[in-house]
Amino acid sequence: MHQVDVHIEDYMQIHFEKKEAILVIGLKVGILRDKSILFKELEIRGNEIENKKNQNQYLITSTLGLVAAYEVTKSASIPVGMISYIIPADKYAVCRFEEKYKNSFLEQISKDPIKSKYNLSFNKPRFEILINGLQSQGITEIYIPTS
Repeated sequence: MHQVDVHIEDYMQIHFEKKEAILVIGLKVGILRDKSILFKELEIRGNEIENKKNQNQYLITSTLGLVAAYEVTKSASIPVGMISYIIPADKYAVCRFEEKYKNSFLEQISKDPIKSKYNLSFNKPRFEILINGLQSQGITEIYIPTS
């Protein structure tokens, strides 16, 4: 996929949402690895997760590393090799952009003046929800907590 470098505010849409805590169950990796492999493994093992809210997959970046997971409606037994994780309730900046801008977005979002302008916190967990309707259109939404 061709990456395009432009100023972040030329291609990003942003709005703010308060989110309640989100309970997820899924797979954790401590180091960055091919996300497609991680999600393929989650998809294969997804039927082991009880009480899934829907088929949307989450990619969470936290001090634990990466977690690929499904949201669940209530606690249940955790399959072997998986973890339960709670995405904290918080106010999030929801950043939406075309996938072709992802590298540019990742390079610019955590630096000033953008970080300060939107009061973004990279010390707290952030996440993506992989919603088929958006993904199939080449759109990414990343939820970044505010300070």
